Amino acid sequence: RSRGKRDARTASGEFERGEPGPNAPPVEEIEQLIDDRNEARRANNFPEADRIRELLHSRGVALMDEPGGRGRGAEVTTWRYWRD
Repeated sequence: RSRGKRDARTASGEFERGEPGPNAPPVEEIEQLIDDRNEARRANNFPEADRIRELLHSRGVALMDEPGGRGRGAEVTTWRYWRD
């Protein structure tokens, strides 16, 4: 996927995330899980980070990590809805 597509923003400056699927969690839950995942990554708890990524994927949320990112939440990981 090209960087331009990933960084597409709406007129209000928000990332374009697509339409949520029927099993998609609320935005607040997605953002909390991303924060939890990034905390696990910083603690080198990669099995937990992978579990959270898979959980979100199974509920129709794709994560995109910035290479070498060391910040928190949205500073490191962006997300969008996806469907098969």
